[in-house]
Amino acid sequence: MPEERPVRTLHEFISDVLEEWEKAKISAVIGIIGSLAVISITTRELLKYGPRLLKADPLDLLLIIISLLAGAFLVISHLFIYHLYKKWSIRLRKLKKTEESLLKGGV
Repeated sequence: MPEERPVRTLHEFISDVLEEWEKAKISAVIGIIGSLAVISITTRELLKYGPRLLKADPLDLLLIIISLLAGAFLVISHLFIYHLYKKWSIRLRKLKKTEESLLKGGV
């Protein structure tokens, strides 16, 4: 896939990275919310139909347990991703400020 525009300066590159970084951070938050929704719906169903599930097909109970574990795993992984994006966006903003001050002629 060809680039929309070539990178001309470090300042432009950092600005583009920060813009994309924020989008990725937002998608991590959306992933956390979606995973929590799956966990809450599954938990509700488990509590609602719990006693009947013990009499039902064991596969149904297994699928509910797997979906709870998968939801928990997704929340944890999205939290790690969110913290990564948050930490690096702070670092990139500092780099951008330093680069801007160097462009103005002083540190």
